[in-house]
Amino acid sequence: MIDTNYNGSNGPLLNSSVSGKTAYNGSAKNKELVFELSKNLNSFRTSEEVLTFCVREFIPHFHLTDFVIYKYASQSKSLFKCASQDKLYFDTHADKNLLVLPLGSGIVGQTASKKHSHLVNDTENNQNYIVDDVKRYSELSTPIIFKGKLIGVMDSENEEKDFYSQDLKDVFETLSMIIAPYLKDIALSSKENSYLLKLQSLLEDDQCYLDKDINLDSIAEQLAITPGYLSALIHQNGLECFRSYVNGFRINHFLELYKSNRIDSYSILSLAYASGFASKATFNRAFKKHTGMTPKGYLKR
Repeated sequence: MIDTNYNGSNGPLLNSSVSGKTAYNGSAKNKELVFELSKNLNSFRTSEEVLTFCVREFIPHFHLTDFVIYKYASQSKSLFKCASQDKLYFDTHADKNLLVLPLGSGIVGQTASKKHSHLVNDTENNQNYIVDDVKRYSELSTPIIFKGKLIGVMDSENEEKDFYSQDLKDVFETLSMIIAPYLKDIALSSKENSYLLKLQSLLEDDQCYLDKDINLDSIAEQLAITPGYLSALIHQNGLECFRSYVNGFRINHFLELYKSNRIDSYSILSLAYASGFASKATFNRAFKKHTGMTPKGYLKR
């Protein structure tokens, strides 16, 4: 546990400036906090324990009003929240507005794409800023990298302009280096695995994709989780978006019907409808996306 009663010679961690703003202060204190963090990490066995300690024991010492750790999903090239001061997203499925960011989107996405930190003193002058829950006016974003591979991003926003200092940026970058080896293999929890297994069963065993009316909401309801949480799980597992994932099953079903020589009795469009597609246009788009060819071109090979 980090000592919360540190009284080093450099004074308190936070001081009130003349203007009334809360100003960040105290490099010596930072070094002690980071040192204590390093010692604690040796006792942890899972990435979840590391994330929990960071957001609930370490970060609160810096009195930040907002702090989020995003994980990078390389297959879908997107970032999604896996921990914040308020919530550990691998522990809950109640968040209907779970933010998923494409690589390069927003300050967080830019940090991930360029693999270097961004300290923004005034978000009003930054065209990449994206409002999450509420508008804030300064942001500090740092990539988490292990052996050159992007693992995720740490991000903090504040209601005040010019809130973050170079000193705090250094702390973020040091923290990133320390936790990266522990987070390189962030795995799905057993609960999340069970949801994905149920989703797979609905699609493979029950063939729910044959119902042209299924959507993210209806499947989430069957799994007893929120649509936002289901979407995040799909992204986290590198399975593209829900619609594309389901259409992949429909395309495979269509090809199985075609291979069974039923093409003599049914047209291509009829087989598409029988595979769960609601329209010719949707089928053609999905087929080309998954095979790189039009249906007729593919079947003439």
